[in-house]
Amino acid sequence: MIATNVLAQMIATNANLKPYHRAAAYTTFGAYAASVLALTF
Repeated sequence: MIATNVLAQMIATNANLKPYHRAAAYTTFGAYAASVLALTF
């Protein structure tokens, strides 16, 4: 989660970081979704 925010701020100066930000966001979402499913079932 922290990497997503840090990379979001860094994109303002370096647009080449967008793929890394996207990967961090997908990883965060996947981990959060998996934890919600684990706690639900």
